Amino acid sequence: MEQMKNLQVHLTSFKVGKCNELNIRQLGELNLHGELSIYELQNVVHGMDALQANLKEKRYLEEVHFEWNEDTNDDAQNERDVLEKLQPHQNLKKLSVGCYGGTRFPDWFADNTLSNMVELRLESCEYCFVLPSLGLWPSLKSLFIEKLDSIVAVGAGFLGSDSSIIPFRSLEALELEGMVNWEEWDCTTASRAFPCLEELCIRNCPKLKENLPEQLLSLDDLVIEDCPQLVALVPRAPTIQRLTLENCGNVRLEYIPSTLKALRFRGPCVNVSLLEKIEHTINNSCIELVSIYDCPDWEFPLKQHHESLREMRLYRSCGSLGTFALGQFPALQHLYLHGCNSLEMISIAEGRNHGSLTTLNITKCPKFVSFPKEGYSAPRLKYCYFGDMENLKSLPEHINIFAPSLSQLCIRDCAQMESLPEGGLPSKLTRLRINRCPKLFTCRMQWGLHNYDFVQELLISGDDVVESLPEPGLLPTSLTSLWISNCSNLRILDYKALCQSPSLKHLTIVNCPRLQCLPKEGLPSSLSSLQIQGPCQVLKQRCQKPEGEDWEKIAHIPCADIY
Repeated sequence: MEQMKNLQVHLTSFKVGKCNELNIRQLGELNLHGELSIYELQNVVHGMDALQANLKEKRYLEEVHFEWNEDTNDDAQNERDVLEKLQPHQNLKKLSVGCYGGTRFPDWFADNTLSNMVELRLESCEYCFVLPSLGLWPSLKSLFIEKLDSIVAVGAGFLGSDSSIIPFRSLEALELEGMVNWEEWDCTTASRAFPCLEELCIRNCPKLKENLPEQLLSLDDLVIEDCPQLVALVPRAPTIQRLTLENCGNVRLEYIPSTLKALRFRGPCVNVSLLEKIEHTINNSCIELVSIYDCPDWEFPLKQHHESLREMRLYRSCGSLGTFALGQFPALQHLYLHGCNSLEMISIAEGRNHGSLTTLNITKCPKFVSFPKEGYSAPRLKYCYFGDMENLKSLPEHINIFAPSLSQLCIRDCAQMESLPEGGLPSKLTRLRINRCPKLFTCRMQWGLHNYDFVQELLISGDDVVESLPEPGLLPTSLTSLWISNCSNLRILDYKALCQSPSLKHLTIVNCPRLQCLPKEGLPSSLSSLQIQGPCQVLKQRCQKPEGEDWEKIAHIPCADIY
C-alpha cells in the first residue's frame, strides 16, 4: 500500500502493531482523505516513527482520532514525544485523543496552527495535570473534556495569554465530565470569554468547590450534575432555555429570565433559598417542562394556574400534597408522579375536561386510592401506567368514554385492584400489560378481551397459581403478540386457545420454570417468532435442533430464540 503514493486513500482506522508490517511509518506515503483513527499507539516505540507518518502533510484529513491502550501507559515521556510528532495538518477540523499517558499535551496544542479546528475531545488522559491554552483556537466550536484525573485547577492559562484575543470566541458547546480531582475553576479573567457559548455541561466533578463564569450571554442550556461540594452562583444567562441542577451542593440562583422553558432539579438540597427561587421561577415564567427529584419536603406551587406547563415529573418531591388538581394545568400533556407518599387522588372540577393530557404515569404512591368519581374527559390521553399502588382498587370508571384515544394501558403491582373498568376498554387500545396484580388476574375471564377486535399486544405476568394459559375465550382475535412471564406454576400452553387468535405472530415465554413441553398439537402456524427465556431447562432441551422432542413443533417458525 505504501508504494501507491498517488492513490487517494479513505483509511478509516489503523491499528499499530508490534511488528514492522504494522508500523505507523506506513502511513507516511499514503494520500489520506477524510477520517482516520489510529489505535494502540503505545506500540510506537520511537517518536521518529510517528514523525515519519507525516500527518502534518495530510492536507485532506478532516478528522483524526488518537488512542492508546489505557492499561499500558508506562512511559509518559515517550507518549508525549509520539503525540508531539503526530501533529496534524492545519486543515484538520476534528481531533480526539483517548487514554494518552503524557503529563502534558504537546506544544502544538498551545499555538495557533490548528486554526480550522472545530471539535476537540480529550478523554481518559489521566496523567495530564494542566489543560493547554485552547482558548486561542479561533474556530473551535465544541470542546469535550472527560476523565482527566490529574487536573486540580483550571486557571487563566486555559483561556490563553494573548489579551488581544477573545478567549473561546467561537465555542458553542463545552462539556467537562468525570474530573474527579478538579477543585477550582479560576474565572476571574473570563469576563470576555465564551461569547458564543450555547451549551455548558459539568458532570461528576465531586471535588469542584467554587467559581463558574459570571455571565454567559448566549447560553441556552446549562447542566450541572453530581458536583456536591460546589458553592457558586449560576451564571447570568439572559436567553437561557434549559437549566438542569442535580446533586450540585449549594449553587445559587439570583436571576432566571422569562425565556426559561425547561427546569430539572434533583436533590438533596440544603439551600432553602434555592428551592424558594425554583418555586418563584415556576410561578413567574413561561416554563414548559418541570422535573423535580428527591426533595421530599418541597411543596409544588398549586396556588395559581400554570398556563404554559406541558410536562411535569415529580419524583419523591410532593411534600404533603394529597390531591393533585389537574385543572391547574390546562396545557399539561405528560404527567409523571412517583414516590408521592401523601398523594391520595387526582381531581378536576365537575364537568371539566382536559384536552391536552396524553401521558399519565403514577407509580409508588401508597395512599393513592381514587380518580374523580364523576369522571372527566381526556380525549387525547394515549398512555396510562399505574405501578406499585398498593391501595388502588380500580381504574377510572368508563375509561372507554373519558379516554377514547387510549392506546396503551399498563398495570403493575396493584395488589388490591379487582377488575378492569366498567364499560370496557377504549376501542383504540392496542397494548395491554397486567403484571403482578393477583386479584385482577384471578378474574381474567371477566376482562372480556375476546369481545375486542383491537387489542394487538398482551402481557400477563406474575401469577403463582395458574397451571394452564391461555384459557379458551381469553385472547382477543386481533392479538398479534403474547407475552407470558413469571408464572411459576404454569405447566400447560393451551393450543386451542392460542389458535383463537389467528393473527398471532409473536409468542414470548419468560421465567416459567415448570413448563416442560409445548402442546402436543404444536404451535400455531401463524407464528413468525418465538422466544423462551429463563430457567426451564427441560423445555429448552426438548426444543433443541434436531434431536429435541419438540423441535418439529417449532421448526416452521422463522425466528426461534431459546436461551
